[in-house]
Amino acid sequence: MNNYCLTLLDADKKVIWGMDPSDISDLSHLNSMYVKDMGIYTSKVFEIKSEGNVVGYIDIGQYSSVLLSKEDAEFKTSINTSIVVSGIITLFIVIIISLYFSKQFSIPIKEVVNMSVELSKGKFDTKSVTESNIEELEDLRRSINILGEKLKNQDLLRKRLVSDISHEIRTPLNVLQNNLEAMIDGVFPVTAERLNYLNEEVMRFGKLLDNLNTLKDFEEESIKLNFESDTS
Repeated sequence: MNNYCLTLLDADKKVIWGMDPSDISDLSHLNSMYVKDMGIYTSKVFEIKSEGNVVGYIDIGQYSSVLLSKEDAEFKTSINTSIVVSGIITLFIVIIISLYFSKQFSIPIKEVVNMSVELSKGKFDTKSVTESNIEELEDLRRSINILGEKLKNQDLLRKRLVSDISHEIRTPLNVLQNNLEAMIDGVFPVTAERLNYLNEEVMRFGKLLDNLNTLKDFEEESIKLNFESDTS
């Protein structure tokens, strides 16, 4: 009865005699066991009857001790150690995976940013060559490459257009200059026919300027339309 606490009650449940629960804390008989703590104290009341009448009660209580054998304690320690080691390994793996995915994101984005800077400087031959397994980043890379190619083509077209226009403008100006100098020097007589010819060259020059203005307005309208379509 070392592990039980007995309390005797009368019919009105007043204590007649009882043990202190602390008196049952002696568990020396469990010399082959390891006691973690005293556990939870529980009790149950039983009726004492005489000739069918309840004449008293007996309260039997005990500690439901949490008992661990040596093998259980060693197993628990090994489990705790395994949990700690697994946590460290998992953390290490998570860090490695995070670094890998961070690299997968950062390298293509950094390359696109650098390419954007180069494009802003007019270096349209710049290309983004690092492919990405992430669909959105790959679409971004292709888009910036297409943009660079279009800017390069527009730059070539602009240079060729400037060269052609410079040639077309220079021709009537040279004709006007040569004819006017010749008439001033008396080489060519000032006639109505020659003046009409020079007037036609002036009109041609004016048409070239009108075409330039039209082209300028068209480019501005095209840029405006493209901007609106991108923002819509």
